[in-house]
Amino acid sequence: MSIFFIVHEMLWSFTVAEELFCVCLQSTRYNYSSDEKFGLIEVLAMIKSLQVLMLRMEAVFMDAIRRSIYAQLQDFVQVQHLLMILYSTLPR
Repeated sequence: MSIFFIVHEMLWSFTVAEELFCVCLQSTRYNYSSDEKFGLIEVLAMIKSLQVLMLRMEAVFMDAIRRSIYAQLQDFVQVQHLLMILYSTLPR
């Protein structure tokens, strides 16, 4: 793949993104009232703040996920798998 092709693809994707932004900007400008725009901005701000909070809590989430996976795996191996083995060894 040549560098020309990569640069061309980057410029093309930038142009498409810029056009999409213009369309979204125009549709927001002409189709929403000022109260609806304010509400949209509030929702976007809430989503961004939630993202920041989740990034701060990532270590806690990962620890909880690991513990949950470990507990479920142990339950399967120690209980469910044991029951399957015991059931399969019963005389018929």
